[in-house]
Amino acid sequence: MLLKHRIPCYGYLFKEKIKERGIIKEMIEEFDLKIPEIIQFKRGNDVTREDGTVLNHLEFTTHPPKPRSYAFCTDTKYIENLKEIVANVDILYHEATFKHDMLDRAKATFHTTAQQAATLAKNANVKQLILGHFSQRYGETTEIEEEAKSTFENTKCVEDGDVFLVR
Repeated sequence: MLLKHRIPCYGYLFKEKIKERGIIKEMIEEFDLKIPEIIQFKRGNDVTREDGTVLNHLEFTTHPPKPRSYAFCTDTKYIENLKEIVANVDILYHEATFKHDMLDRAKATFHTTAQQAATLAKNANVKQLILGHFSQRYGETTEIEEEAKSTFENTKCVEDGDVFLVR
């Protein structure tokens, strides 16, 4: 997605595909399941055997893992409708160049405040917000993180070398 900055900048949304259902291995031997039957179960389909017996796929499979998602948005001014695009992601990385007391500066330079990023995360129902792309005027990010956490608790300011797992 094209973001709103002085030069063209893009945000990215990564979503895993929904995986097939998992087969319960013990059922394979117990019911002498054939490969085509297993494939049908994994696709979420019931199986009708030659004798007319219907085997319910829910009894032979487990739910697939929930697909993971990650959104990356930096170098952008606040975009209200971005919440629809990043809705329900596991992790949202968003810039927080300034604290909210510098909102006018953020607008003038096409950047976002920590409070705005937190508001976006809250309104989009994301699970975790990671903030980055801070102005050099801030020697440390404690105040930025505190400001964001006042709106969206599950917030972390990124530091060089940090690793975040999408679970």
